[in-house]
Amino acid sequence: MNSPFKPTKSAIAANKYGIARSNLLLVILFTLINSVISFAHGNYYFLFSASIPYYVASFSAAWAYSPEDIGLEPAANPTAILVIGAVIAAVLLVPYLLCWIFSKKHYGWMIAALVLFSLDSVWLLLNFHISLILDILFHAYVLYYLIMGVRYGLLSRRAAEAEAAEAPLPNGTLTLNPDGTIADMSATTANAEESADAESAPTEQPVIPDTPILRSADETGSEKVRVYVETAWNGHQIQYRRVGKIEELVVDGQVYAEMPRARVNGAHMTATVAGMQLEAGAMGGSNIVTVNGKVVATTIRYI
Repeated sequence: MNSPFKPTKSAIAANKYGIARSNLLLVILFTLINSVISFAHGNYYFLFSASIPYYVASFSAAWAYSPEDIGLEPAANPTAILVIGAVIAAVLLVPYLLCWIFSKKHYGWMIAALVLFSLDSVWLLLNFHISLILDILFHAYVLYYLIMGVRYGLLSRRAAEAEAAEAPLPNGTLTLNPDGTIADMSATTANAEESADAESAPTEQPVIPDTPILRSADETGSEKVRVYVETAWNGHQIQYRRVGKIEELVVDGQVYAEMPRARVNGAHMTATVAGMQLEAGAMGGSNIVTVNGKVVATTIRYI
């Protein structure tokens, strides 16, 4: 039985690539937040930000609100300075946003994001000051994940191509000889017919006993209950939930499996109920419930 909790190499690489994209999105969001704070004449600043767009925003805000602090004459039209600064900062930030959007389809955009943030890091180093040490450390952190993103983007693509090449050919698929002629398919056809006959023959399916019930789902005590996934399947109510620090697989009001709160990608629990082989757990940022190897319900896993 196939299980989504046993990911392929391409799925593992894709998951790590997704982490890199998430870090890129955080850079975009925090840069935007810092720029807005600057334009609002605020005194707060968050790390995890691109330096050049933020510098443009903070410089234009300083010129508009307190030009004497940066050695400039008061602007004739402070509002125009703010608008121009906002436009320039937005233009500098848009390429990052495009890289994040299109990197979902092709890792080449992750390379572009790496180049952009590398230039931003060089600019930060050229303007080094001891007060910027935390910014430099966070830039190094983001650069690491962007480099990993490029690496795993390439690995994901290669692994997916390799898995597709290794997949068995379906019945009726023609095979070519090296000279381009069609290979002799008689043996393959005969094998396919034998396989079809074997599949049509009645077979006895082993009876798998139900997993013992651990307790009633109502026995939660004073612990807080959080339902991750709830679905109905073949007349049964299936629930994947967390009670305190314990996650549970509940079927028809009875707890059949439990495990500590899933903090590792791929952590899951299994149970057999009424002939159904059930799995529930966390994989790739999702809460998943499967029946006989088929995903029947998912939700986004936030924490």
